[in-house]
Amino acid sequence: MIKLQHIYKIYEDEHAKHDALNDINLEILEGECVLLRGHSGSGKSTLLSLIAGILKPTKGLLEVDGVSLSKVPDDAATLFRREHIGNIFQKYNLIEDLTVLDNIITPLIPTDLSYSDVLKLADEALEIANISHKKYNLAKKLSGGEQQRCAIARAIVNKPKIILADEPSANLDLNLTMEFIEEMKKLKSHNKTIIIASHDDLLFQSKIFTKIIVLDKGKISDIN
Repeated sequence: MIKLQHIYKIYEDEHAKHDALNDINLEILEGECVLLRGHSGSGKSTLLSLIAGILKPTKGLLEVDGVSLSKVPDDAATLFRREHIGNIFQKYNLIEDLTVLDNIITPLIPTDLSYSDVLKLADEALEIANISHKKYNLAKKLSGGEQQRCAIARAIVNKPKIILADEPSANLDLNLTMEFIEEMKKLKSHNKTIIIASHDDLLFQSKIFTKIIVLDKGKISDIN
C-alpha cells in the first residue's frame, strides 16, 4: 500500500540546510492503523505531507497505492490526493459560514459526479461520522466535537483508501479525544489505512494501532 525506500527530505536556503527526514525506510499495509510519535520537529508532519503528495522527497522512492509520488508531476499528485487521500486537519479548516453539508461536499466539487450522487456520498459520510443531525447547521454554530466529526466526514466523503491526521487531538479535551478514537475505530472497521501523527498519550494508550513508529530528528528510532 505505502512504501518508502531511502527517503530524504532536505530543506535548504542560502544560510543553512536542514534534514527533515533522513533515510526513511517504511512499509504500511492496507488496512493498518499507524501512529507516528515524536517531539515537535521530529519529521511527523513532513512524512504525512509526503504520503499525501503535498511534498516530494529530495531523494528516495515513495509509492502509495501503486503510484510513484516521488516522480509524478504536481497536477497528477493533486488528482491522486483528491481521489485516494482523506486529510483530517488539526484546526478542522471548515468554512464557518457554510452548512455542515456544504463543507462536506466541497472535496467533490471538482469531480464529474451528479448532484444526487454527491448528496448520497455526503449522507454516507455524515452517518459514519455521526453528524447527520447537524447536516443543515452552519459550521460556526457547532461545538468542538461536532466540528471534529464534520472534518472527519469531509475527509471520508470521497471514499479514500487512506486517512491522514496531523495532531488531531491537539485542540480536544479528554472526552472529545475519546470520541475521536471511537470514530477512528469505525474507519478502521471499514478497512481504511489510517496514519495519525501525534504525541498524545491517550491515543498511544488506545490500542487501536497496528503499528507505532517513533521519529527522532528525522529518523525512525523505533517501530513496534
